[in-house]
Amino acid sequence: MIRRATVEDAPAIAAIHIAAWKAAYAGYLTWEFLDSISMEQRTASWRQQLAGTSATTLVFTKKEGPEAVMCGWVVYGRARDGDMDSTTVGEVYAIYLAPERWHKGIGRQLLTAAEAGLRSAGFTYCVVWALSENTTARAFYPACGFRADGASKLLDIGGTNVTELRFAKRLDREGN
Repeated sequence: MIRRATVEDAPAIAAIHIAAWKAAYAGYLTWEFLDSISMEQRTASWRQQLAGTSATTLVFTKKEGPEAVMCGWVVYGRARDGDMDSTTVGEVYAIYLAPERWHKGIGRQLLTAAEAGLRSAGFTYCVVWALSENTTARAFYPACGFRADGASKLLDIGGTNVTELRFAKRLDREGN
């Protein structure tokens, strides 16, 4: 089930965020940095973000036994890039799954839901950024209809210089 996140979801979102970063970025971000990510700080940050209204966060939950378990989440809103028209271009800010849920179709479902939300808000294009070293993301977005648009930016994440690549997709009325 995909639903809008609530402030009460912050601990589960933070746990997935940390686990996904450690699994996806090991090898090019330092373990010292990855191990320094605090569950308490990440949860507090998510509580604050979820209490705000500038972005939409959706979570994917799956019934397992008597409980619904969070498997992943996506955050989206207006494009933040200065070279984009934020009235027509939306952005998927982040999408992460629990590592044991990778390659099961959940990411595609979350991305499709984010695209639908952007489309219903009147956006005609969607962009998303991925670290150049993240080969999984660089394969996932094109498989979902996104194409690298040539934009890139350098970031310092935990003392490591990395490059992010931007992918873009037109959002048509049929959802393609």
